[in-house]
Amino acid sequence: MKKRKKKSARVDFKLFAIIAVLALLMGYAVLNRQGHSTLSADGVMVTIEPGSSLLSIAHQLENAGVVADARSFALIAAVSGRMRKLQAGTYEFKTPLRPTEALAILTSGKVMYFRLTVPEGSNIYDIAELAAATGKINKREFIDTALSPSTARYFGFDAPNMEGFLYPETYYLTEQTSSLKLMERMVAQFRKNFPEKYQERAQKMGMSTLDVITMASMIEKEAVVSADKPLISSVFHNRLEKRMRLQSDPTAVYGIPGFKGRILPMHLKRQSLYNTYRHRGLPPGPICSPDHDSIKAALYPASTAYLYFVATGGGRHTFTTSLEDHNRAVNSTRYN
Repeated sequence: MKKRKKKSARVDFKLFAIIAVLALLMGYAVLNRQGHSTLSADGVMVTIEPGSSLLSIAHQLENAGVVADARSFALIAAVSGRMRKLQAGTYEFKTPLRPTEALAILTSGKVMYFRLTVPEGSNIYDIAELAAATGKINKREFIDTALSPSTARYFGFDAPNMEGFLYPETYYLTEQTSSLKLMERMVAQFRKNFPEKYQERAQKMGMSTLDVITMASMIEKEAVVSADKPLISSVFHNRLEKRMRLQSDPTAVYGIPGFKGRILPMHLKRQSLYNTYRHRGLPPGPICSPDHDSIKAALYPASTAYLYFVATGGGRHTFTTSLEDHNRAVNSTRYN
């Protein structure tokens, strides 16, 4: 009788083990199921920021339609021990994946894209710094290429260099992205934001593309809020019409390497062709990359008689028509 019980116990244990294994396999299969969403033909890009938690990465993938369930992805990553091997970077996904397939990509270290975000108002040197931070672009090469007149001619611009024509936007670099290739994409974005109707408008105003972008870059540097841009533009247009110096502070410091501080009276006396305190008319070229609102403002200024403006806090400006009123506004700003 005792021997029969042991045999029965062994049979029961084997059956339990088989059932347990099958249950685990079925559970794993459920956890590792493929997403049902259909990604667009262009796919989707997911950026994993450095220091992101496992759960935040899992939810990013689920929200993007890459994996079916964030919790399943997180559980498999934790149990498999691969959660600590997830690599920051930007990845492209063409189809929904199983958690294990997504994990294989995110732990491979083969980041498909390196994100470069260029803020509006950046100049060539700023962009070179940001591009070099990706580790994929050589800073000195980018600056030299961007400042070369031959590069401007290559892209069809009658301009001294590429300043102003490298549109501020987010770009994705690969291992093969060169300085010139990056500029090609930035110029393509510029052309989207300077359509044919803008070119026609510029011709009617007697302005070249270089003139428009130069003024737009000054507007970009002067304005904090978009609502002020057409008003600032009107001041510049009115001053040009009256042959007054534009006296735009940002032009006085353009070209000073790494300048980030306050613009002082001594800067306004600086000898530079770009300094509109010393020279009449527009500078020889743009002083930064303007956004679409600044470009539009340069072409469609508000209809005003304003000749002066001063920053009054909160990102806004006070606009005036006479020097006397302007001085009052300046003094009011100083004491408030």
